[in-house]
Parts: sequence; C-alpha cells; structure tokens
Amino acid sequence: MFTPEEYYTTNKGEYQYVSLKEVVNNFIINYTGDISLIGNVKRFNVLYHAKRGIQELNFDALKDIKVLELEANENYELPIPHDYVSYVRISWVDDNGKFHPMSMNNSSALATAYLQDHEYNILFDNLGEPLEGSSLQDAVRLDSINYLDDGSAVQASDNYHAYQRYDYDTTKNYNGEFNIDQRRGVIQLSTSVPSKIIVIEYVSDGMNNDEGLISIHKLAVDALYSYMKWMFLSNRINVQEYIVNRAKKEYYNARRVTKSRMAGIRLNELVILLNGKNKWIKN
Repeated sequence: MFTPEEYYTTNKGEYQYVSLKEVVNNFIINYTGDISLIGNVKRFNVLYHAKRGIQELNFDALKDIKVLELEANENYELPIPHDYVSYVRISWVDDNGKFHPMSMNNSSALATAYLQDHEYNILFDNLGEPLEGSSLQDAVRLDSINYLDDGSAVQASDNYHAYQRYDYDTTKNYNGEFNIDQRRGVIQLSTSVPSKIIVIEYVSDGMNNDEGLISIHKLAVDALYSYMKWMFLSNRINVQEYIVNRAKKEYYNARRVTKSRMAGIRLNELVILLNGKNKWIKN
C-alpha cells in the first residue's frame, strides 16, 4: 500500500494495480493448504498459473493497450514489441506530432526466398538447411509509389496530401501501408511512408522481462484467482468432475464481470460519440 504522499509523488496510477508477487502471496494464503481443495502446492506452480492467467485475461478481457514509439531502420523495418499480441493502430508521426494511421497490406504475402541453381534446385548449407536470399518483395517493397485515378504518380512525401488536391479512391490509404512478418519478428513499412518515426499501439500480453514489474488491474484480480483455482483443480487427480466444472464456470462468470467493468462506457461519452449522427438508441 502507498501513503497519499507516495502515490501523488512517485506512484501515480500504480494503486489501480496488484503486483504479481501480491497475487501469488494472496493465493497461497487464501486458496491452498492442508484443508483446501487445492492442497499444498509449490510456489513456482502458483507463479506459473498466475502468469498464464494474466496473459489469458489480457488476450480477452483487459485488452491492455500499450503505445510504443520507434524509428524504422534503413530497410523501413522495425521490431515487433516483445509483449506484442496484436496491433490496434500503426501510424507515422509528422513534424507537428500528428499521427497518420497506416493500413495493413493483406494482399502481399510475406514470402521466404530460397536460393536455387541454374536447374531451379534449392540450395542447402552444410547443415541441410535451405539457403535464403533477398525476396522480390524486399526489392519492390509494399508500395513505393501510389498512383491516382488519372494515372499520375504521387511522390512519397506528397502521398498524405493527395486527398487535398485530387479526387481519390477511399479504399486506398495514402498514409502508407505496413505488413507484419511474424517469423522474422519485424513490421515492414512501405517506402512511401514520409517519416520513419512510427507509433505502434498494440495489445500486450501483460508480461515483462522483469517479474517485479508484472501486475494486473484490481478489477480483474477475482477473475485471475478463479482461473488459477480452475487450473489447479483440473490438473489434480481424484478431483470430481463436477467440482472442476464448477470452478470453470466460476472463472467464465468472473471474466464476464471483468470485461463489463473494464469496458468503461459512460453515458456522457456515448452521447458525445453519437452526437450529430443519424442513430437512435433504443431501450
């Protein structure tokens, strides 16, 4: 716990979260022991299920969105964050600090180019692994020049201004495109992107290289305990099936409550969102 002075001077926001260490300690005290259904368990087992539970809740209920600013390299690539699950938005930043969201290029498959001899046989190294070369995509990239409907080319630095001067195809994104190469662990940008300063907004799995920094929101703690209880009971022998099913049901109910609480929909924000739009809210 923090004193008010500690909270307002150094720990703003942390009061909303419970650390992984506190989760593990509380679970051992309240859910394990000689007279409990779970029984005596090792601390490392509790730690494992706590971390898995935090990941599961971040995937589905919490949607812990992080924002990371990176600079792309000379190949217009940047690394995927270590705790990345899926992207929310990827944008480049102009000189005024304004975000320009790019779109995913789903029409371009990320291919691996194997080296071949003059008879088109794949070449291998001394370990029997295929030799890789530069793919055609690396040379062409995703979208170096955009073309307007009248056939004229728009240079890279002018792409995001094109809509101001021409009638444009609304299905195209003149801010540029990106693709995600999961195998190589990189995000590839089209060379039409005017700035290499990129902001990635993404869903995190809640994990951190330093276990001391892993935490979970207080509104999700009950769901986490329910998950951990279900996992321990489902992996323990001689536990009746109805007990395991009851624990599973408790977890799904707790997760549903967590999702509802974390949704954060407020009436005044909803009114502002729908203001001026031709929509009716029905009770």
